[in-house]
Amino acid sequence: MASDDAIKDQAQQALANLPVRAGDWFVHYKGGKYEVAALALKEDTLEPLVIYRSPQHGNTVWARSYSEWNSEVEWEGKTVQRFVKTTL
Repeated sequence: MASDDAIKDQAQQALANLPVRAGDWFVHYKGGKYEVAALALKEDTLEPLVIYRSPQHGNTVWARSYSEWNSEVEWEGKTVQRFVKTTL
């Protein structure tokens, strides 16, 4: 059985390997533009989280699991990515 430290190290390495970085910009499938503020680990499950904000929405900070961030959704009869990387 892996030690707690080894499990945390593995989770941190997995987080570092995600194709999302702080400072990246994404467009939400409904049209909003969001900047990734940070990546984090949920403390009780070590699930990767994307921390993000939008100047269009008063800089409220949001958190979403990476698996949901990277998921596809049904929108207007099509399957689309929830977030798509973009530039400013």
